[in-house]
Amino acid sequence: GLTCKTTYYVRVYEYLRCGTTPTFDYYYNINGNTSNPSSFTTTQPVSTSLPANNDFTGFTGANLATVLPGWSEAAGATTPSGTTSAWINSTVFGPSTTAKINLYTTTKNEWIVSPRVTINADSRLKFKAAITDYNNWNVDSAGMQGTDDKVFVMVSSDGCGLTWTPIYTFEASNTSTLTNVLTDYIVSLNTYIGQTIQIAFKAQDGPIDDSPDYDFHIGNIIIENLPTCDLPSSLVVSNVLSTSATISWNAPSIAPANGYEYYFDTVNTTPTVSGSATALTAADLASLMPNTTYYVWVRSIC
Repeated sequence: GLTCKTTYYVRVYEYLRCGTTPTFDYYYNINGNTSNPSSFTTTQPVSTSLPANNDFTGFTGANLATVLPGWSEAAGATTPSGTTSAWINSTVFGPSTTAKINLYTTTKNEWIVSPRVTINADSRLKFKAAITDYNNWNVDSAGMQGTDDKVFVMVSSDGCGLTWTPIYTFEASNTSTLTNVLTDYIVSLNTYIGQTIQIAFKAQDGPIDDSPDYDFHIGNIIIENLPTCDLPSSLVVSNVLSTSATISWNAPSIAPANGYEYYFDTVNTTPTVSGSATALTAADLASLMPNTTYYVWVRSIC
């Protein structure tokens, strides 16, 4: 019941219990006794520098603080408490490990909490989220629709993680298109410039016992300073013929000043040489060999 980041003072007194009726206790030399003085200061959550990453590598559902020091699990309606939660690991998305939670009943208030980070410049939180059917990769036909469940993205700036404010909320009204594909989310942290904060994900079963039974996933959490330019995303290959194909991608929120480079090869090895430059977000690949597997890379030129 002690408070984080607080100094406490302790002194031990001689104690005598006597008599057969209350009051039994008597303390000798309470006033003016300077013997046995001591003090201690309670700790606060671990600090780390930016970028702070959590890709849940090695997470088994009960060891988050061990495999990713500074990150923790907890439970609680308004404040995270303890060291365990109902979040568990999932590998249904292939090589990527996610943390998932089954939202079905009315009792869960489960947290994943970051270490403390100092926001000194324009910064952001990036992460991926998905909804799948319970205990498998399939699309859940309902997901959050028709439920009062919520998954909150929270911030605490008090240094101890006692008071939390939601900065994004997943709920029925904004998850109708969130399915079994890991989807990128970005939340600005610019409001907290000059402060030291913690980020948390809190999954909450609503008080109504709804019929949908689904798993909510989070993964690839990154707390970082805003880059000068960002990565392209959602690379797609289309119009595939025997000797040609078209590639396209989505421009990042911070567009590169000098466009993009794309590179393709029959060997799946990250290129170390320059590719073909373009200012567009699509390119046609020609002179390909028939019936051959190609690998494609696209990068921003900052």
